[in-house]
Amino acid sequence: MADISIPGLNSKYNTQELVKGLVEVEKVKLTTMENSITELEDQKKIWQSFNRKISSLRTSSRKLFGFENPFSNKLVESSNERILTATATREATEQELSFTVIQTAKADKFISPSMPENQRVPAGNYSFEVGGKEISLRYRGGKLSDFAKRLESKGDGLLKLTVVKDTSDTQVILFESTKTGMNNRMIFKDDALNWALDMNILQPSATGSTEISLDPEGITVKKEALLPPLSKTQINLPSSLIVEDGMFLEYTVTVNELDPNSLKPQAPPVPVLPDTISAVFEGIEVKSFSSRAETPDWIPPEAPEIVDDNTAGYFTTAVGEESLPPLPEGSVTIEVKIPLTGSHAQISGLTLENRNNLKEVTISNMKVTDPRTSDGFVAVNPLSTAGNALLDFNGIQVERETNNIDDLIPSVTLNLNKSDKDEVIDISIKPDIESAKDEIIKFVYNYNQAMTQILILSSDNSDIINEIEYFSDDERENAFEELGTYRGDITLMQLKSRLQRITSSPYETSLERELSMLSQIGVSTNSGVAGGSVNTSKLRGYLEINEDVLDQALQTKSSNIKELFGKDTDGDLVVDSGVGYELDAFLNPYIRTGGIFSNKISLLDSKIDDTNDDIEDYKEYLADYEQTLKVKYGSMEGMLNQLESSSSSLDTFNQQNSR
Repeated sequence: MADISIPGLNSKYNTQELVKGLVEVEKVKLTTMENSITELEDQKKIWQSFNRKISSLRTSSRKLFGFENPFSNKLVESSNERILTATATREATEQELSFTVIQTAKADKFISPSMPENQRVPAGNYSFEVGGKEISLRYRGGKLSDFAKRLESKGDGLLKLTVVKDTSDTQVILFESTKTGMNNRMIFKDDALNWALDMNILQPSATGSTEISLDPEGITVKKEALLPPLSKTQINLPSSLIVEDGMFLEYTVTVNELDPNSLKPQAPPVPVLPDTISAVFEGIEVKSFSSRAETPDWIPPEAPEIVDDNTAGYFTTAVGEESLPPLPEGSVTIEVKIPLTGSHAQISGLTLENRNNLKEVTISNMKVTDPRTSDGFVAVNPLSTAGNALLDFNGIQVERETNNIDDLIPSVTLNLNKSDKDEVIDISIKPDIESAKDEIIKFVYNYNQAMTQILILSSDNSDIINEIEYFSDDERENAFEELGTYRGDITLMQLKSRLQRITSSPYETSLERELSMLSQIGVSTNSGVAGGSVNTSKLRGYLEINEDVLDQALQTKSSNIKELFGKDTDGDLVVDSGVGYELDAFLNPYIRTGGIFSNKISLLDSKIDDTNDDIEDYKEYLADYEQTLKVKYGSMEGMLNQLESSSSSLDTFNQQNSR
């Protein structure tokens, strides 16, 4: 009996395998297209990576001559950063400056006496003033900590209040202004003043401004003291002046430089003899001979040496003598302000000096002032008192409300950290050599990265990769996969040739032949050592840096190196020459939107999209093809099965008839 076969489920003719085999043959084209997609994607990644490296090279090139070029960066060095530091913008002038920090700017900061832990603040209208801005709190009464929290929130950042438990059962409140400067004193008003007086936080001031008479005898009120050359005067105060923290000794100094000819010795005057008399005798006048005096020849003595001593004198306190600031140079008038401290205790006398023989000095309007007493009250326990920064600059006393002074030296900000009137701080503003060096190193790195990629893509020489020591294993493997991908590509060949020509060509600078090429600052290709074997890795166009040569060039020719990378040669204020400029101009068409690399990547994207469309179409064709084969082979198998069935029936019929 014939085997039973159901078409499409099982088949003794193995039609399913036949169909599968035929479909697999047709799938070869699909596999080819899918492999093509992979190749196109790999090519796209190569161009994208190369585009990034060329973009990095262009960015580095542009940084060396554009607005942000590092050659304009300035570095500021201070002889004592604990006292004074500074920052400078690119526009700052290279110069050496000297300062003396007499006093740093401070803000009001004082603390209350100890209060009970359960101390409450009564209800009232608590008003404060800082820098002309008033802060007002209508308070209903409550705990000290609650009062501090509410007042600080009202202060808009001008007031800071802190409640601290100084013992296990007492507390203190710390008042602090956030603004420095004499004009930013913390002033208590309304109920705040009454409460502060009641709690012994404030007290009426016992000091004020006191004018000092410059009469040495102390008899009359004299506002001015004239000190001729080589003179000295002592002022004895009738009663000592009490001195506290925050007070100042102020006066005006006028220096008048005299004519140097005034020191030259003058010849003594010639003696003047009286006229001789005459006599008349009997109408005849008899005259005597004129008087004569023999004067010796005058030999002028040597002119005295010029004495230039800026010592101004000193004032006497309870702890000794305190020097006055030195006299200014030149014929000028300046205001002098000397901060006083509680350690001085009192001022009992003044000694004014003029040790110069070609200067006349006038001291006037001397007084002791107390800026704390503008409202008549002072803190009982001050931690610091609002005051201005005082700075001596070239003999001129500078006063500011803040410790960050940005309006004294153009493009320079001074930061006053600590005062020391006995130490002169030297500030040096010079080019930031390190930042310029770093940018040049980045430029060379990006150039070599681009050159390496060009060599790998355009050549099948594996030595190029083997010579690179810094590659990781993955980078080396990837490089071998890309080796020779675009061998003979005209774009890469032109790119390599032009890069080498730009970096080895001379450019115009102010130093002319002394500085016109990168090799003169230690940046060049190394073609081997004379008399030795040739290192082929150094013949491939990489740039190398001789750091000693570069450091020396940056130290002495920083502004000229800037010209080497970019210079305006025709006076139109636009850079038109230099290594950086030429690289920027050359590389721009490659990496800009719609440029050479962008078009290559876009073309690959189009090919990938087209191939993906072809793949989708071909997959539909394969599905239709497979279905068609199944139908055909199914029909054929059905016909064969039917023929076999008919044949079997005939065989059975014949067998029956033969019986």
